[in-house]
Amino acid sequence: MLRPWKIAPAIAWGNTCVIKPSEDTPASVTLMGRLA
Repeated sequence: MLRPWKIAPAIAWGNTCVIKPSEDTPASVTLMGRLA
């Protein structure tokens, strides 16, 4: 839940976000990247 709180304002202001999850990251981060 932490990533959406940081990514949403950046995208709302027109900035680019790079999500680089580690190998131990849950699949939800990967799914969010695919949805974006």
